[in-house]
Amino acid sequence: SEQARRGRARPEGAQGARGVGAISVVPRFHGRRGPAGRIGARQVRAQVDAYLENARIIREGLEAVGLTVHGGRNAPYLWVKTPGGLSSWAFFDKLLHEAHVVGTPGVGFGPSGEGYLRLSAFAPRAQTEEAVDRIRKRLRL
Repeated sequence: SEQARRGRARPEGAQGARGVGAISVVPRFHGRRGPAGRIGARQVRAQVDAYLENARIIREGLEAVGLTVHGGRNAPYLWVKTPGGLSSWAFFDKLLHEAHVVGTPGVGFGPSGEGYLRLSAFAPRAQTEEAVDRIRKRLRL
C-alpha cells in the first residue's frame, strides 16, 4: 500500500505471523541466562561458529537474489536494505506475506534503521536454509 511504502504502515502484520507458517529469524533467548554459564568454552565456540555459518548462508542467499546485505560476518545479525524504496515496515510485510519469513523492521532501532530490515542467524540450520530458500523462490522484487 502507499501508506506502507511511505513508512506509515502499522505493525499489525507482526501479529498475524503465526497464522501464516512464518519462520522467525528473531532471537528467542532474550532474558534467558547465557549459554556460557552452563557449558564450556569449546561448546560456546561451536555454537558461535554455527550462528556465523547461518549468517553466511543468509547473506549469500539474499545477495544472490539482488538484495544488499550488511553484517553477519562477526556477529549473527544482518541488515538487509529494503528494495525499491520500501519502508522497513512495508518490506517486513512483503517478506512475511510472500516468503513467510519474519525479521525486525529497522525503524524499530531508531530513525537511522529506516530502510533496513534486521535478520538474525539464531534459528536452527534447517530453518535458516528453508527461510533463504523461501525468499529465493517467493519474494517478488
